[in-house]
Amino acid sequence: MSDDQGLRATTERGPEAMRAPGTAMRGRRSPRLVVIGVLCAVLGALGVTTAFSQATESHTVVAMARTVPRGVVVTQADLTTVTIGSVPGVSTVPGDHLTRLVGQTALVDLPAGSLVGEGAVGAPVIDAGTSQLGLKLAAGRLPSTTMPPGTRVLLVSVSSSAEGAAGTTSETAGRTFEATLTSVPRELPDGVTWLLDVSVKQAEAPMIAELAASGRLVLTRSA
Repeated sequence: MSDDQGLRATTERGPEAMRAPGTAMRGRRSPRLVVIGVLCAVLGALGVTTAFSQATESHTVVAMARTVPRGVVVTQADLTTVTIGSVPGVSTVPGDHLTRLVGQTALVDLPAGSLVGEGAVGAPVIDAGTSQLGLKLAAGRLPSTTMPPGTRVLLVSVSSSAEGAAGTTSETAGRTFEATLTSVPRELPDGVTWLLDVSVKQAEAPMIAELAASGRLVLTRSA
Protein backbone atom coordinates (compact mmCIF):
# COMPACT_ATOMS: atom_id res chain seq x y z
CA MET A 1 0.00 0.00 0.00
CA SER A 2 1.31 3.45 -0.91
CA ASP A 3 1.80 6.25 1.62
CA ASP A 4 -1.10 8.16 0.12
CA GLN A 5 -3.40 5.20 0.47
CA GLY A 6 -2.40 4.65 4.14
CA LEU A 7 -2.97 8.29 5.02
CA ARG A 8 -6.37 8.21 3.30
CA ALA A 9 -7.41 5.10 5.25
CA THR A 10 -6.37 6.63 8.58
CA THR A 11 -8.27 9.83 7.85
CA GLU A 12 -11.38 7.90 6.94
CA ARG A 13 -11.31 6.00 10.30
CA GLY A 14 -11.53 9.29 12.27
CA PRO A 15 -9.63 10.82 15.19
CA GLU A 16 -9.48 7.52 17.09
CA ALA A 17 -7.23 6.05 14.47
CA MET A 18 -4.82 9.00 14.73
CA ARG A 19 -4.45 8.65 18.58
CA ALA A 20 -1.11 7.24 19.62
CA PRO A 21 -1.22 3.62 20.85
CA GLY A 22 -1.72 3.28 24.64
CA THR A 23 -3.22 6.75 24.98
CA ALA A 24 -6.70 6.65 26.68
CA MET A 25 -9.32 9.24 26.00
CA ARG A 26 -9.78 11.55 29.02
CA GLY A 27 -13.45 11.82 30.03
CA ARG A 28 -15.07 15.15 30.66
CA ARG A 29 -15.90 16.14 34.26
CA SER A 30 -19.24 17.82 34.87
CA PRO A 31 -18.82 20.97 37.04
CA ARG A 32 -22.21 20.21 38.60
CA LEU A 33 -21.11 16.77 39.75
CA VAL A 34 -17.92 18.22 41.17
CA VAL A 35 -19.89 20.76 43.23
CA ILE A 36 -22.28 18.06 44.51
CA GLY A 37 -19.35 15.88 45.52
CA VAL A 38 -17.73 18.71 47.45
CA LEU A 39 -21.00 19.51 49.24
CA CYS A 40 -21.49 15.86 50.25
CA ALA A 41 -17.98 15.74 51.65
CA VAL A 42 -18.53 18.95 53.65
CA LEU A 43 -21.90 17.81 55.02
CA GLY A 44 -20.47 14.44 55.98
CA ALA A 45 -17.63 16.10 57.85
CA LEU A 46 -20.08 18.38 59.68
CA GLY A 47 -22.22 15.38 60.66
CA VAL A 48 -19.26 13.51 62.10
CA THR A 49 -18.12 16.61 63.99
CA THR A 50 -21.61 17.18 65.46
CA ALA A 51 -22.01 13.55 66.52
CA PHE A 52 -18.59 13.56 68.16
CA SER A 53 -19.36 16.82 69.96
CA GLN A 54 -22.65 15.48 71.30
CA ALA A 55 -21.02 12.26 72.45
CA THR A 56 -18.20 14.03 74.26
CA GLU A 57 -20.15 17.03 75.66
CA SER A 58 -20.73 16.51 79.39
CA HIS A 59 -23.46 17.77 81.72
CA THR A 60 -23.84 17.71 85.49
CA VAL A 61 -27.32 16.49 86.43
CA VAL A 62 -29.22 15.52 89.58
CA ALA A 63 -29.36 11.82 90.55
CA MET A 64 -30.67 9.86 93.51
CA ALA A 65 -28.21 8.99 96.25
CA ARG A 66 -30.87 6.97 98.08
CA THR A 67 -34.18 5.37 97.15
CA VAL A 68 -37.19 7.61 97.81
CA PRO A 69 -40.70 6.14 97.37
CA ARG A 70 -43.47 8.15 95.78
CA GLY A 71 -45.11 10.55 98.22
CA VAL A 72 -42.06 10.99 100.47
CA VAL A 73 -40.45 14.40 100.97
CA VAL A 74 -36.99 14.60 99.38
CA THR A 75 -34.08 15.67 101.60
CA GLN A 76 -30.60 16.95 100.78
CA ALA A 77 -29.09 13.57 101.67
CA ASP A 78 -31.33 11.83 99.10
CA LEU A 79 -29.78 13.72 96.20
CA THR A 80 -26.43 13.86 94.48
CA THR A 81 -25.02 14.97 91.10
CA VAL A 82 -23.39 13.00 88.30
CA THR A 83 -21.69 13.97 85.05
CA ILE A 84 -23.03 12.39 81.87
CA GLY A 85 -22.71 12.88 78.15
CA SER A 86 -25.50 14.10 75.95
CA VAL A 87 -28.41 11.63 76.04
CA PRO A 88 -31.11 12.73 73.55
CA GLY A 89 -34.65 12.04 74.71
CA VAL A 90 -33.76 11.59 78.39
CA SER A 91 -35.23 14.20 80.75
CA THR A 92 -32.82 15.43 83.44
CA VAL A 93 -32.52 18.21 86.01
CA PRO A 94 -29.36 20.39 85.89
CA GLY A 95 -27.03 19.86 88.83
CA ASP A 96 -27.24 23.49 89.95
CA HIS A 97 -30.99 23.01 90.53
CA LEU A 98 -30.47 20.38 93.24
CA THR A 99 -31.35 22.63 96.17
CA ARG A 100 -34.67 23.51 94.52
CA LEU A 101 -35.77 19.88 94.90
CA VAL A 102 -35.08 19.66 98.63
CA GLY A 103 -38.30 19.73 100.65
CA GLN A 104 -40.44 18.80 97.64
CA THR A 105 -42.36 15.54 97.28
CA ALA A 106 -41.38 12.58 95.10
CA LEU A 107 -44.22 12.21 92.61
CA VAL A 108 -42.88 8.86 91.34
CA ASP A 109 -40.71 6.13 92.85
CA LEU A 110 -37.07 7.27 92.66
CA PRO A 111 -34.59 4.35 92.96
CA ALA A 112 -31.04 4.98 94.16
CA GLY A 113 -28.71 5.74 91.25
CA SER A 114 -31.46 6.88 88.89
CA LEU A 115 -31.47 10.26 87.17
CA VAL A 116 -34.10 12.74 88.34
CA GLY A 117 -36.31 13.79 85.46
CA GLU A 118 -38.29 16.99 85.09
CA GLY A 119 -41.58 16.69 86.95
CA ALA A 120 -40.46 13.73 89.09
CA VAL A 121 -40.27 15.91 92.20
CA GLY A 122 -42.67 18.70 93.08
CA ALA A 123 -45.79 19.67 94.98
CA PRO A 124 -48.19 16.81 95.76
CA VAL A 125 -51.00 16.50 93.24
CA ILE A 126 -54.46 16.71 94.83
CA ASP A 127 -57.32 15.37 92.76
CA ALA A 128 -60.47 17.45 92.38
CA GLY A 129 -63.00 16.78 95.13
CA THR A 130 -60.42 15.41 97.56
CA SER A 131 -58.45 16.78 100.50
CA GLN A 132 -55.08 15.75 101.87
CA LEU A 133 -54.80 15.25 105.62
CA GLY A 134 -51.90 14.55 107.92
CA LEU A 135 -52.66 11.93 110.56
CA LYS A 136 -50.88 11.13 113.79
CA LEU A 137 -51.71 7.62 114.94
CA ALA A 138 -50.53 5.62 117.92
CA ALA A 139 -48.78 2.29 117.45
CA GLY A 140 -51.34 -0.47 117.09
CA ARG A 141 -53.75 1.77 115.21
CA LEU A 142 -52.31 1.02 111.78
CA PRO A 143 -50.85 -2.12 110.16
CA SER A 144 -47.19 -2.86 110.84
CA THR A 145 -46.59 -3.99 107.26
CA THR A 146 -45.04 -1.60 104.75
CA MET A 147 -47.64 0.47 102.90
CA PRO A 148 -46.40 2.50 99.93
CA PRO A 149 -48.14 5.63 98.68
CA GLY A 150 -51.21 4.76 96.66
CA THR A 151 -52.32 2.06 99.11
CA ARG A 152 -56.08 2.08 99.64
CA VAL A 153 -57.07 2.11 103.31
CA LEU A 154 -60.11 2.52 105.54
CA LEU A 155 -60.23 4.98 108.41
CA VAL A 156 -62.45 3.57 111.15
CA SER A 157 -63.98 5.75 113.85
CA VAL A 158 -63.81 4.26 117.35
CA SER A 159 -65.01 5.36 120.77
CA SER A 160 -62.69 7.37 122.97
CA SER A 161 -61.13 5.80 126.06
CA ALA A 162 -63.44 7.89 128.27
CA GLU A 163 -66.50 6.63 126.45
CA GLY A 164 -65.28 3.08 126.70
CA ALA A 165 -64.80 3.40 130.46
CA ALA A 166 -68.31 4.80 130.83
CA GLY A 167 -69.79 2.06 128.67
CA THR A 168 -71.04 4.49 126.05
CA THR A 169 -70.24 4.99 122.39
CA SER A 170 -70.38 8.03 120.15
CA GLU A 171 -72.72 8.35 117.21
CA THR A 172 -69.83 8.12 114.77
CA ALA A 173 -68.27 4.99 116.30
CA GLY A 174 -67.88 2.27 113.68
CA ARG A 175 -68.17 4.66 110.77
CA THR A 176 -65.62 4.09 108.02
CA PHE A 177 -64.03 6.47 105.51
CA GLU A 178 -62.24 5.44 102.33
CA ALA A 179 -58.79 6.96 101.95
CA THR A 180 -55.57 6.61 99.96
CA LEU A 181 -52.08 6.90 101.40
CA THR A 182 -50.08 9.73 99.87
CA SER A 183 -46.97 9.17 101.98
CA VAL A 184 -45.19 6.27 103.65
CA PRO A 185 -46.09 6.06 107.38
CA ARG A 186 -43.13 7.38 109.36
CA GLU A 187 -42.34 6.39 112.91
CA LEU A 188 -41.46 9.25 115.26
CA PRO A 189 -38.46 9.10 117.61
CA ASP A 190 -40.75 8.24 120.56
CA GLY A 191 -41.28 4.82 118.95
CA VAL A 192 -45.03 4.79 119.61
CA THR A 193 -46.39 7.40 117.18
CA TRP A 194 -46.68 7.37 113.42
CA LEU A 195 -47.20 10.20 110.94
CA LEU A 196 -48.75 9.74 107.52
CA ASP A 197 -50.68 11.65 104.87
CA VAL A 198 -53.94 10.46 103.34
CA SER A 199 -56.22 11.66 100.57
CA VAL A 200 -59.93 11.63 101.49
CA LYS A 201 -63.18 12.92 100.07
CA GLN A 202 -63.39 16.66 100.54
CA ALA A 203 -66.81 16.47 102.19
CA GLU A 204 -65.54 13.99 104.81
CA ALA A 205 -62.30 15.80 105.61
CA PRO A 206 -63.62 17.96 108.51
CA MET A 207 -65.08 14.96 110.38
CA ILE A 208 -61.94 12.87 109.82
CA ALA A 209 -59.77 15.72 111.08
CA GLU A 210 -61.90 16.01 114.22
CA LEU A 211 -61.73 12.27 114.89
CA ALA A 212 -57.97 12.27 114.34
CA ALA A 213 -57.48 15.19 116.73
CA SER A 214 -59.37 13.34 119.46
CA GLY A 215 -57.47 10.09 118.91
CA ARG A 216 -60.49 8.17 117.65
CA LEU A 217 -59.23 6.80 114.35
CA VAL A 218 -57.86 3.40 113.40
CA LEU A 219 -56.39 2.75 109.96
CA THR A 220 -57.01 -0.59 108.28
CA ARG A 221 -55.76 -1.77 104.92
CA SER A 222 -58.35 -2.66 102.31
CA ALA A 223 -58.02 -4.92 99.29
